[in-house]
Amino acid sequence: MTEFDLLKLIGQADDQYILESRRRPRAKKKARWPVALAAVLAPTRWSVAHCADLGVAGTLIYHQNALWALRRVAEVWDGDGITDKYYSSMNCFNFTMSQASGLIADTAKAGNVDTYVNYVDKYLKKIGSLREDAAFHPFITNHDMDRAAGFLTPESGQMQIAANLYILGPGSPMLYYGEELGMRGSRGSANTDANRRLAMLWGDGDTVKNPTGTTYDPKNQIEQTAADQMAEERSLYSYYKRLIQIRVNNPEIARGEYKPLSVPDDKAGGFLATWQGKTVCVLHNTTMRHITVDLSKCTDLTFTEIAGIIGAEGVAVMDGTKVTLGVQTSVVLR
Repeated sequence: MTEFDLLKLIGQADDQYILESRRRPRAKKKARWPVALAAVLAPTRWSVAHCADLGVAGTLIYHQNALWALRRVAEVWDGDGITDKYYSSMNCFNFTMSQASGLIADTAKAGNVDTYVNYVDKYLKKIGSLREDAAFHPFITNHDMDRAAGFLTPESGQMQIAANLYILGPGSPMLYYGEELGMRGSRGSANTDANRRLAMLWGDGDTVKNPTGTTYDPKNQIEQTAADQMAEERSLYSYYKRLIQIRVNNPEIARGEYKPLSVPDDKAGGFLATWQGKTVCVLHNTTMRHITVDLSKCTDLTFTEIAGIIGAEGVAVMDGTKVTLGVQTSVVLR
């Protein structure tokens, strides 16, 4: 079967529905995930040839469009040139922006913010041309990658500004569990992904254990649990909580029409997002120095207030059309 044939077959699921009221493979039993996937594919001519079972996990698939259900369990791990081929039928994670060598991490390390926002703009236009309701799914790491805290340390502020870049942005950002705590985990010299999927550090007396095959040295793991960080105002968890609240308070960021700004100092930059007649301006400074952005050189729109501010320094001053951003700081203007 060719790739083209496969793409055509995806359409078979579009007018079919999952009739099972519930599919939730939770027990540690062999072939649980193949059973769930088989239920999704039942209305089509597809069948399950291989499906890895990695332990306790679950998903809910209620009566719904079979193609929609398939989108929930499908993943195309490849660059944009390949994922573009699937977007006409399903959403894909954006791998170009992920991992240590990805665009998010590169920009967070005092990289070119203009390059970042222009890539996002180009990508949104591309997937939008492939399907009207196409969704953007950026992320830094997932269960098959070394954890972000290994290459974006919270101590350097890089983890925080990286989170700013993609969470204060369009689409539906994906956050791998424990990333909000700065959990560590990497494959290293061991040929196992178990080291990337270590037990969540809840800190509430839970008995969750690391997956079978783990070789990661516990001495390299962080000491603070989720419970510890929830009680600490300056913790990484609390930072993510404030960041997500800024996103919620300014819905234009996620839902609005995206327009990148051209800022003279490419170490700072941002975009405009317009939704329901309202526009916000999001600016990022990824460097260890203060940067002043003159909005009159970037846009004809006028902004009068700072609606949100967050960063390692978390300082910003607005004086007319000029906004001075503190070290590794992002702002939302209205």
